[in-house]
Amino acid sequence: MLGYKEMALSRIEDNQYGIIFILDALGASTYSNEKIKHFLFSRKLINDYIMRSNKEGQSFLENEVETYTFGDTVIVAIPIENRLSTALIISAAICMMSEYLFASLGLGILYRGAFSIGNYISDRESNTVMGEAVTDAAAWYEKSEWMGVSSTPGTNNVLEYELMGDLKDIRQLVDYPVPMKDKRKLDLYTIAWPLNFLDIADVDRANKDFLSQLIENPIPFGTEQKIINTKTYFSYIEKELFSKD
Repeated sequence: MLGYKEMALSRIEDNQYGIIFILDALGASTYSNEKIKHFLFSRKLINDYIMRSNKEGQSFLENEVETYTFGDTVIVAIPIENRLSTALIISAAICMMSEYLFASLGLGILYRGAFSIGNYISDRESNTVMGEAVTDAAAWYEKSEWMGVSSTPGTNNVLEYELMGDLKDIRQLVDYPVPMKDKRKLDLYTIAWPLNFLDIADVDRANKDFLSQLIENPIPFGTEQKIINTKTYFSYIEKELFSKD
């Protein structure tokens, strides 16, 4: 019979290779009790929806996506078990995260974060995920000054290596100078969540829908630049991607 230590170790998955997204909710530290309740309900609603998402191009991710929550932070882990399918899984994960950000904004949650591709170890039972990819994403997820999710600098190289010629075919993955808290702008790959607005409405309607979501959220003093940068990104996606389609 296995001892306690052996049983504990047996449930922890071996070293995995995959995609790690780390997100935090902007402004969560100023939430009222009612807003906290709404946030927790909305986050569960979105997580459940994404988990059972059965859309074309994403169905093979069902039951493989893992989510871990810590306060106002969410970690999404997507393993790449078959390295021959790396490009396909990365593409589907990017599409899923684009929809996740869009759905979250619709329920009043503005996320910013980072994603990394590499090795990690997860244990669902203890709500724990650790490893090189997690450490990389954790170093960057709070560094940007906007609502959005971008690659880490090291992940740029991984994406270009893994995807090469396929990189340009992932519509929701866009190279963009991401504004940072230290006033720098880093050329990173970003999740083009504005396309979710633009694909279901004309440009004027999409802009109005986007702004209607923003005005539902307070802008505490000192956070206004995040919203300005977010609006700039929306305009960039609209002009550079959507208008040229």
